[in-house]
Amino acid sequence: MTRPQLDAQTMQREGGGWNVAATLTNTGQTENCFALADASRFKSKDPPPPIPILEGPQKCSDDLQLTDWHEVTREICKEENLNPLAMPVIFSQQAGGPRTWTAIPSHEIKELRKAIKDSGICSPYFKQLLKSTLEGHTLTPNDCKNLAGVILTDSQYMLWEFKWRRLLTNVLQMYRQSTDVDLRTLTMSKLTGDPPDDQNDNQVNLPKTALDDIKKMARRAFVQIQPAGSFEKAYNLISQDSSEPFTTFVDRVIQAAERQCGDDIARPIMIRDIIENNASPECKRAIKALGKERPTVPEMIDACNQIGSPQHVATIQANELGKTIGEKN
Repeated sequence: MTRPQLDAQTMQREGGGWNVAATLTNTGQTENCFALADASRFKSKDPPPPIPILEGPQKCSDDLQLTDWHEVTREICKEENLNPLAMPVIFSQQAGGPRTWTAIPSHEIKELRKAIKDSGICSPYFKQLLKSTLEGHTLTPNDCKNLAGVILTDSQYMLWEFKWRRLLTNVLQMYRQSTDVDLRTLTMSKLTGDPPDDQNDNQVNLPKTALDDIKKMARRAFVQIQPAGSFEKAYNLISQDSSEPFTTFVDRVIQAAERQCGDDIARPIMIRDIIENNASPECKRAIKALGKERPTVPEMIDACNQIGSPQHVATIQANELGKTIGEKN
């Protein structure tokens, strides 16, 4: 699926906010958000075109409070020399109140982009930042796609969307067995935001459970993406190098398993086994010194972090002494 491109944009101001309407060339529909720019959006050397300011009130439905997207987009374009892009629009709902539109703050989006640039898309820092950002907002399908388009490369976006749709297929199959009629009657196009369900005004009315699952699958698809231009071996073949810190080895196994293994139940078990079996000889000795049949990952990390310390040396000596005494008896 190609990402929507702007054909025409109009902005009209009301009460300090901006109502944004973008006509999409690939759907012919109008959405209350920015459409994504084309594949050259990050590579353009030309300065971003000025965003027109059109005065004049426009009536907005009572349950929508639109954000000043003009200011949000202008801030990012100014600081990062980008062409105007779609920024996600999300909604919040107070108990008993109407659903209202708010924006993910531009600084949060910039932090995600910076985290990928500085630390990498596989880094624990990016994953934690992404998790905290998404947990603080409710996103529509369009929002998920727009956010991915802003922070990923074009090839990463295509891979992300492929994985996201595949995960949502499993969600839809689960809904088919639900006793909730609102979930049971959902279609794939409603979950992915494809026509005829590509307008935000309709997407915000999806069941809260569905919106949460859509966002959850979007985050899961993010962590399954490899760094651009990298090759990754099968996670069960990853082994600790002799000079590699144990925690670095653990991170490599966990990150690869999250991208390659979609079974949430089996994955932690397999990660534990791989870490124990593929650790370096020195770390294996430290793990074995714990005297436990199946030590947990935190226990193994703690034991291996003690390697070389007086406590670690004393533990090894005590174990060796115990073996010697046992053999004599």
